[in-house]
Amino acid sequence: MLIHLSLCVLSHLIPLHSIAAMNRLSEILWRFVEYKYLPFQAYESFENLKKNINKVLYNLGIKYMINFL
Repeated sequence: MLIHLSLCVLSHLIPLHSIAAMNRLSEILWRFVEYKYLPFQAYESFENLKKNINKVLYNLGIKYMINFL
């Protein structure tokens, strides 16, 4: 929720051509989170899903890395 709110605020501050690039990056990020970093048990309940997504996003760049090479 906080990430979505931050993106909404940023979308008013940055040029329109940058929004498309930011959208592509967010899609790439979500694919990594959904298919690589979330355990199968995260989908058992909505609360569990939120907890696991927050954990991944909090540790992004520390424990969870995306390598574009």
